[in-house]
Amino acid sequence: MIYKNLELHNVADVRESGNGLRLYRYPKALCDSMGCAALKSTYGRYVSQTTTGCEIRFVTEGDRALISLSSIDQDGYVEVYRGDFRYYTGYTYIYPVRKGQVTHIELIKAPGFEALDPSLKRKKGGFSADVWRVMSDINCTMTLVDFEDYGFAVRPPRPDEVPEKTLLCYGTSLSYGACASAQSVCWCQLLGRMLNVNLLNKAMGGSCMNEAGVADWFASPDCHFDALLLENAVNMGDHAEEYERRCAYLLDRMAEKKPHIPIYMLTCFPNSGVSAPGCASPVVKKADAEASGNLKTDAVIRRLAARYPQATLIEGADMVTDFTGLTCDLIHLSDYGHIEAATHLAAALRGDWLK
Repeated sequence: MIYKNLELHNVADVRESGNGLRLYRYPKALCDSMGCAALKSTYGRYVSQTTTGCEIRFVTEGDRALISLSSIDQDGYVEVYRGDFRYYTGYTYIYPVRKGQVTHIELIKAPGFEALDPSLKRKKGGFSADVWRVMSDINCTMTLVDFEDYGFAVRPPRPDEVPEKTLLCYGTSLSYGACASAQSVCWCQLLGRMLNVNLLNKAMGGSCMNEAGVADWFASPDCHFDALLLENAVNMGDHAEEYERRCAYLLDRMAEKKPHIPIYMLTCFPNSGVSAPGCASPVVKKADAEASGNLKTDAVIRRLAARYPQATLIEGADMVTDFTGLTCDLIHLSDYGHIEAATHLAAALRGDWLK
């Protein structure tokens, strides 16, 4: 989405508010329909409106710019990048964005970086270092309050200045970035960087309910991507039959409208509710494992992946092989776990769609 010479990446809708321009990862009407009262889950109406992984991107001819941001609902933070390089001024690389307050971030081109050999500032297939990228974390409901260009020409990035392909990740808190020390360190963002692709983080922490509206939007021309990665089962572990129905609908819609798009279906990463042959989780007793909702949804994923030609099965246990990559809640991933998952997934997803 382009707004006043800025590219709003991973943003599907905007609304003016008293706190600045509000950014939405999903169309606003879809946000307002998220969740399912029958499953006692309407949390998605909130989560869908967070700006997880949303970026404000631009290129300026000047040596500086000033961006002013705020947050609705709770405090958060943003990270800033020059292409694939993290922007660091000598005192911080994380910028707090306070609820109801305005944070002004001064962006200044460093002479040493500007003088660097251009061949060293961009890897093949990655971002041009001319592209400024301001990335929201998982907690923000980020708003754009103001942008000062100081009279210099500002424009959105050209297609040749950003990765050519786009990967959409739809998942739970594990994809959302929970417990990663920064959004850029969560496995899906790292995966995007390793594969040199634009990353659309459409994860729904604690509320990934596979709504029909989400499936319809993914399959529509309004939502563009070159591959789809589904880590979408953990939140529906108590409703395996309903999960199968909803996930099959999503796959049916994709098969009908975007049959050329590869779909990668990921079983659960090791966690305290999963224990199966070959799994890295040693903590679940057999009787408990047989009743595990995660094992039931994993079985659904394997069945559906075998049914749809454009789907590829990926076993989560092969992506996170070190059980110490979890946090102490035995569900989420630490930074170490996010890095291992991204590394293995990058190898699993490399294929013809990237050519």
